[in-house]
Formats: sequence, structure tokens, C-alpha cells
Amino acid sequence: MKTALYRHFDADGVLLYVGISNTVFSRLNSHMNQASWAEYISRIELQWFDDRDAALRAEADAITSERPVHNKMMASTDSGAAITDLINLWPTRLDLARDVGASNVAVHRWAERNRIPAEWLQSVLDAAHKRGFSHITAAWIVSALAKEPAQ
Repeated sequence: MKTALYRHFDADGVLLYVGISNTVFSRLNSHMNQASWAEYISRIELQWFDDRDAALRAEADAITSERPVHNKMMASTDSGAAITDLINLWPTRLDLARDVGASNVAVHRWAERNRIPAEWLQSVLDAAHKRGFSHITAAWIVSALAKEPAQ
């Protein structure tokens, strides 16, 4: 399904946010109702891709290289790295579960706990690379795990 990569800019040309959607106007409406920075959107650029996977790869690359102000998922050493950001790269949690051979219930638990068990980390890293999420590295995962609250 065709999917758009969108970029929101403010009046000074500062990149506020990068995202993807196959329902661009619905997603914009969501941002306008929920995002604290939405009132500053002055310009929107769209780039269309033939499928969601290609758009996801382009989104990850754009976030990493262009560093939008309000995206939570950032480059590997960014203090905002979180396991939920990694999980949310997949179109659905079921897709991640299928990619790594885990149950859908397990992936939901990972997201709820913001933690992936050690025995699954290599599988998740390999699956991320197969999906084209080149910014996800072992160092990125370690950085995200280091941000977890002590248990």
C-alpha cells in the first residue's frame, strides 16, 4: 500500500517532525489534536513510497540524519532511545513477533515493560536490519536498555 513520509516544518524552516502514514490527512488531524508542537506547523512536505517497509526505512534514515526536534526516536547515542521506540518501528507488534519467531503476547509484554529479554536481542537486531532499520545497532539497543529504571 502506498505510504507517505511527511515532514512538518515551522515558519523558520526548522524540521519539527518526520513520520509516515497511508492516511496523511487523518494523521495530520491527530497531530493537530494531540501534539504540543502542532500549532507551529507552517509547511508540510510529502514523499510517497510504494510500500510501508520502504517508507519506514526512509523515515528512520530521515530521523537519524535530519534530527527533527520532536521525534522521540533518535540516533543511536541519543538519550531518548527506548525499547518501545524499537518495537514501534514495525508496522504492528505481530509483524515483529513473526520476524523474530516470538509470540505476539511476548512482544506486547516487551513493549509494556520497555524491555526485551536478553535471549531475544540478537533476533530483534537481525530482524531490524532485514527490515532496513540501519540506525538500529547493538550500541543503540544497549543505550536504550541503559535508560530502563532499575528493578
